[in-house]
Amino acid sequence: REARMEGGEIVNFDKKVEVKAISRIEDFYEDPEFLGSGTYGKVYKYKSVADGRDYALKCIPLKGNSAEAIDEGRDIFNLIAHANIVYPVEVLQDEEHRFIVMELAEGGDLYDKILNAELEDEAAKSKVIKEVASALEHLHKRKIIHLDVKPENIVFSSLPGDKSEVKLCDFGVSRQLKDGERLNIYCGTVPYMAPEVIKQTNVGTEADMWSLGVVLYRMLHQDGNLPFHNEEASKSGQYAPLQLVSPEAADLVKGLLEVDPKERLSVEQVLQHPWIMTPGDLFHRPDNDGSLCAIVKKVDSSSREPATNEARK
Repeated sequence: REARMEGGEIVNFDKKVEVKAISRIEDFYEDPEFLGSGTYGKVYKYKSVADGRDYALKCIPLKGNSAEAIDEGRDIFNLIAHANIVYPVEVLQDEEHRFIVMELAEGGDLYDKILNAELEDEAAKSKVIKEVASALEHLHKRKIIHLDVKPENIVFSSLPGDKSEVKLCDFGVSRQLKDGERLNIYCGTVPYMAPEVIKQTNVGTEADMWSLGVVLYRMLHQDGNLPFHNEEASKSGQYAPLQLVSPEAADLVKGLLEVDPKERLSVEQVLQHPWIMTPGDLFHRPDNDGSLCAIVKKVDSSSREPATNEARK
């Protein structure tokens, strides 16, 4: 794989991701270990027979899946190479499965870090959001919408020498827009869906920014709660106020969770926001007394339930 760094981005020179026909996956990768389920298929950890390194393999059954699902994301693979994105290494296919081979992010995902309260302060949380936003900026410049930004799809690399710790993964429902195109599409994970996705109208890159806002809210909430649990709550844009957070963090949440996509912060605005740009000591100022950030008006009691369902049409 020929690639180089340019302006903080990995520039990939591959022209096309080809599907390589094989007889048995065991001839190339061995010692499978189940990691979890992703869009359309299951994900396993495999060891490469060739170099002995561990990789993540997404196994998509050929039977029972649409042609679109089987060809998942292949058309945009060459556009997504970036330091904060889990990239595909190769694509293999036997008689029953297609295998998407990806770099293995061994540091776990953000979902577990939220549940285990591993991100102790706002400086650490700001770093996560900054790197996810960097990945989204790369995608949005290429008119690609991820459409399923959530903690389970934000992973951490622990490979030696890898400076980009936070990576965005799973492009199973991603779409690339044509110039001026807007989508009428319903996909993703309900608690993270933007109102326009729920309404299936006028969907653009702004939908990813709403999802990022939900992720940020959950990171900042003292119990890791979601701001919205169901579609009606998301469409209303009303959520419980955050406690013990800096005014800058509260302002960023507010800007991302704007119901009107035109009023929502863009990824460029997020990367220029004071909460992202300012050093960590901002979050421990004496004047930050932990008072409630009055950015919402109504408490949704159902927001304590975790996201479990992926709704797709």
